[in-house]
Amino acid sequence: YASPSRIRRSVLPVPDALAARAARGRPPPFGLAVRGGSSAAGQSSDGGSVVSLLRSAVPGLAAAYAAAVSSRPILVKSLTAGSIFFLSEVAAQIISNAGEPQDGARNLSSFILGSCYFGPAAHYWYDLMFHIFPGSTWISILQKAALGQLVFGPIFTVIFFAAALAREEGRLSPTALVKKVRSDFMGVWTAGVGYWSFVDLLSYKFVPVNFIPLFVNFASFCWTVYLSLVANQAANEASV
Repeated sequence: YASPSRIRRSVLPVPDALAARAARGRPPPFGLAVRGGSSAAGQSSDGGSVVSLLRSAVPGLAAAYAAAVSSRPILVKSLTAGSIFFLSEVAAQIISNAGEPQDGARNLSSFILGSCYFGPAAHYWYDLMFHIFPGSTWISILQKAALGQLVFGPIFTVIFFAAALAREEGRLSPTALVKKVRSDFMGVWTAGVGYWSFVDLLSYKFVPVNFIPLFVNFASFCWTVYLSLVANQAANEASV
C-alpha cells in the first residue's frame, strides 16, 4: 500500500514521466516516445515556424513592391487601386444583390475608375501634400488631413457619383448629377470626415511615405464598398 504522499511524488506529467523513465534506461510503455518535449511544445514550434515564415515573407513582398513603385510609380499604384476598386465593387454587389449574378459592367467601371483616376490622383496628391506641408509634426499631419477632407475627398465623391450615373444611364446627365449630389453628398462627406481623418492620421504619422498610397488603397476597400452602395442606389433612383 502506497501512502498518499508517495503517490503524489510519483505522479508526473506524461512527457516528464516518459523522459524520467528514459533517463533510467527503461523503454516507454505502450510504444510511447518522447520527441523534443511535450506535444504543446511541438505545437508551439509549428506555430512559430508559420510566424517565422510570415515574418520572412512580408519584408520580401514589401521590398518587391517598393522596388516596383520606385521604377514605375504611377503604373503600380494605378493597378493596385484598380484591383482594390474591382474587389470592393464585387463585395458591394454581394451585399446588395443577395446572390444575383455579378454585374460585369459595374466591376469593370470600378477597375477603370480606380486605375485611371484614383491611383494617379492619389500619387500626385500625396506628393503635393508632402511638398506643401513637409515634416511629420502633428500640425503638419492635421493640415494634410484637413485639406484631404476639404478638397480631395469631395472631388472624388462627385466623380464616383458621376461614373455611377453615366454607367446606369449610358450618358452623364448634369441634372441627375446635381440631384444626386444634393441628396447624398453631405451624408457621404460627413461619414468620410470620420473615416478618412482617422486613416490620414495613421498614414501620415506611422506609414513610410512610399507605402502611404498602398495603405490608402487598402483602407479605401471598405470605403469604396460603402460608396458604391450609396452611389448605385442614388443612380437607380435618379434613373427612375
